Amino acid sequence: MDTCGKNDKLINHYKSCGFDFLGMKKLNNTSDLPSHYHNADVCFFEINLNKTKE
Repeated sequence: MDTCGKNDKLINHYKSCGFDFLGMKKLNNTSDLPSHYHNADVCFFEINLNKTKE
């Protein structure tokens, strides 16, 4: 999952939902994406869906 910009509240929300914050990157080849992705810093997240509940 990704989201544009460094939004600390949104980052913390996704982390509280179980996502791991992987950091920020610039996207390459954004010409076919909506304009808000052009030259934007994007936050990347992932979640392990196979994780067992404790």
